[in-house]
Amino acid sequence: MSKAIKLSTDGTISLLDVPEERDFHWFAQQIGCDYIEIVYPRELEEGYQMIVDEEGLYKETPRLNFIGAWLYGMQDHGNPIVGDVLIMKTAYTEDGIDTDGLPEDEAEKLAGNLREMLLPAYLALRSRCTD
Repeated sequence: MSKAIKLSTDGTISLLDVPEERDFHWFAQQIGCDYIEIVYPRELEEGYQMIVDEEGLYKETPRLNFIGAWLYGMQDHGNPIVGDVLIMKTAYTEDGIDTDGLPEDEAEKLAGNLREMLLPAYLALRSRCTD
């Protein structure tokens, strides 16, 4: 079964099983939103997508996703990512561009790299902001 990497606003990085049959509602349910948007992370190699909350900035208390925002390139363009995020693969089909899960070994390796590189920075920043 293929996997998705979930980046939660609390800094948790987890793997989810991606069902063969899925639709917009499955993606939205996984990140707790009504409408999703697909964006492309600048800080990952080509071929990855991030599924984000399209209306996250309009929520009563938007929560910055530090890791997702960094991957998206907020440090360069200033546009944040709020709410939980899924990292998926870009798939090219006869019908156009689609979203697919990652092979388990690739998902585990990427999640491990994200934990190693970004989680310590997130925790340090969060502690400075809450002190």
